Amino acid sequence: MKDEGNLVLGTKKFQEKTKRWKVTVLQKKFIQDNFVDKKKLDLKKKLVLNRKCPNCKKDEKFLLFTKDFFKYWKCEKCGLVYVSPVLKENEIIKMYKNSSYSNSWGKILSNKTEYKFNQKKFDNVLKDVKKITKSKGKLLDVGCAVGQFLDTFKKDGWKTFGIELNDFERKISQKKGHKVFDKKIEANFLPNNSFDLVSILEVLEHVYDPEEVIKSIHKVLKKNGFLIIIVPNVESLAASVMQSRCNMFLGMSHITMFSPLTLKNFVEKFSFKQVFCSTITSELNVINNYLNMKDPYLGVSNNTHHFLKKWSEKKILNSLKGYKIKAIFKKI
Repeated sequence: MKDEGNLVLGTKKFQEKTKRWKVTVLQKKFIQDNFVDKKKLDLKKKLVLNRKCPNCKKDEKFLLFTKDFFKYWKCEKCGLVYVSPVLKENEIIKMYKNSSYSNSWGKILSNKTEYKFNQKKFDNVLKDVKKITKSKGKLLDVGCAVGQFLDTFKKDGWKTFGIELNDFERKISQKKGHKVFDKKIEANFLPNNSFDLVSILEVLEHVYDPEEVIKSIHKVLKKNGFLIIIVPNVESLAASVMQSRCNMFLGMSHITMFSPLTLKNFVEKFSFKQVFCSTITSELNVINNYLNMKDPYLGVSNNTHHFLKKWSEKKILNSLKGYKIKAIFKKI
């Protein structure tokens, strides 16, 4: 598809043009410098805490793998994948508000190449919304970053509001004319029943308590309002094949990982009904690099691995095996 940078430009060129590979390197250093006890070669105990499954609250789990000192578990009761122990919430907020790691993402999102491909993704979300509702009203984007998604809807006639904890990104959004707040939505500072549409795009996997986030979103949505979610797909072909080598597993920040089924089951517990679900981004080139024993993100493979000959981009996305889940829910 034309909105997948890895396919249009090639994996290595896309990583180099967007400078995403630099953030991967920075992340490892950031973890080592801030969260690791170098004598014990483990996370600093004072900075982390254990948690049960964020969905069913059970503690029956099995270990999938450990990556950069963070352990990924799968709940044996509901199937959710999550990290435990996790950074304490104050550490997570401090990291996102103003750190070299989080600020580097703001620079990536402002990068021309990244902006170009994200715009196609956001245009497609707008098309999805227009298929579901013809009315326009107030949009709240939770974790609005540099405001590109808000730009897209503002041009279409929506009144735009955002929440962004990162100081660098929030200021960029505000300069564009969007009303952007620096508080967590769980702080319940917004009036109930005040928004027609709430989006939380590639954010839910980051939050300390996803249950409280969804509950708070339900409160601020008007009756029959819509919620748009984009999250990494833990059952994507890329994650299934590459496991811990897949970049979606960022234990410092990606701490709750959904599949299409676990996302639906999780959100619908809070008086929502799913009305649309698809997956986006095949990661075909990344998977092919990995299978051909190249660096998944910076390698170049000229041959298609025999495993992928039965997988086309279309088949991956239609089988809900794309790298990211895009789902829309209606408040009931």
